[in-house]
Amino acid sequence: LYEHRKLKDGTFLRSCRYEKCTPHTLSSPVFGCVLLASLQHYGVGMEHFGNAGHALVLGLGFTFETTTMVSRMVLSGIFERHPNLKVLLAHSGGTLPFLAGRLDSCVKNDPHTANRLPKAPSEYLRNLYYDACCYHKAALDCTISFADPDRVMFGTDHPFSIADPQAVYDSMSHLSEETRNGLLRDNAVKILGLPGMQ
Repeated sequence: LYEHRKLKDGTFLRSCRYEKCTPHTLSSPVFGCVLLASLQHYGVGMEHFGNAGHALVLGLGFTFETTTMVSRMVLSGIFERHPNLKVLLAHSGGTLPFLAGRLDSCVKNDPHTANRLPKAPSEYLRNLYYDACCYHKAALDCTISFADPDRVMFGTDHPFSIADPQAVYDSMSHLSEETRNGLLRDNAVKILGLPGMQ
């Protein structure tokens, strides 16, 4: 993991399996060095997804992993220590845009976490970036409303079998032209600093 310090513009980081994550793992100095980290994933709850092929693993397990790992990152204080760290979340942040308020309340009212952070978890989550790969207008609306449209970018599930870029595109059909263009191109150009595309 420390080798990522050599990278200039960003990297993909695999999330560790949630039961193996330690305070040391979640406090690595690598997070002070990368400009854009995009979290890869495994899956949470895999033992419950039998007899359904990959449908529940891809539909639920991967999104639950995104939700779990990022919540643990928030509670570890990474985003408090590194406020300029840019993290792009797959799966439209899993369930985080929908459950952010519940997470705030649970953290605030649990003595183990009540005084851990100076801000509510949702404030850190709103500073992250999200892909628009949720295949559903209502879910996309929730993500955009929570995170701000300028922090959401087009994404697909490629190379997995469920990848359907057209369905992701269709889920944006109700948005304004300005918002849609941001999700499809302009936000990525700005956030990633893509040369020659400004």
